[in-house]
Amino acid sequence: MLTRVALLHYPQYVERYSRLVRSLLATQDLALVYLQDGSCTGHRYVIEEALRQACDFHETDWLLTVGGTWPTLGPSPEEMVPLATASVLERPLPGIMEAARAQAAPLQPRAMLDCGVAGVRGATFLLNLPADADLISIYLQTLGPVAIELLQRLQREEVNEGKPGQMTPEPESRSAALQEQEFASFLRQRQSKNSD
Repeated sequence: MLTRVALLHYPQYVERYSRLVRSLLATQDLALVYLQDGSCTGHRYVIEEALRQACDFHETDWLLTVGGTWPTLGPSPEEMVPLATASVLERPLPGIMEAARAQAAPLQPRAMLDCGVAGVRGATFLLNLPADADLISIYLQTLGPVAIELLQRLQREEVNEGKPGQMTPEPESRSAALQEQEFASFLRQRQSKNSD
């Protein structure tokens, strides 16, 4: 299964986390193409825009963030990523992170403090990983089989768009065309009423 992956590190790129994520993903039944592996830092809205760009314009299947998931008092840079991710998600998947934290907590109690989220935007699966090698390993090993099934479902939705029985969003261009037709019909009706 060909999967286009992007890694965004916050607040800075960390080579050892990148190598760890890549090695763990390599054990899955995925043919991986890395579209991006770099850092993203700044205000929360900068991070949101980076996430939107990766999902909406770069055809990313799986977007993983590393770092910025620890709880803090007030709007701190340490907890920016889950807030930014939650604001761009279209379909949150809270069970994924709940299961990962439950699996990790007995081995690494710090997992209970992780605020990472998971979910879907368009056909992209987003997953926040903490900047902690042990937790990255546990999370990805726990989520591997579920992530593969989810990615397969998202890719099927994308490929089978418009076929009967598929739960897929209406393409934006069709939706816009329909609105134009409805508006033209509305104008014709209004003109005919005014001429009467």
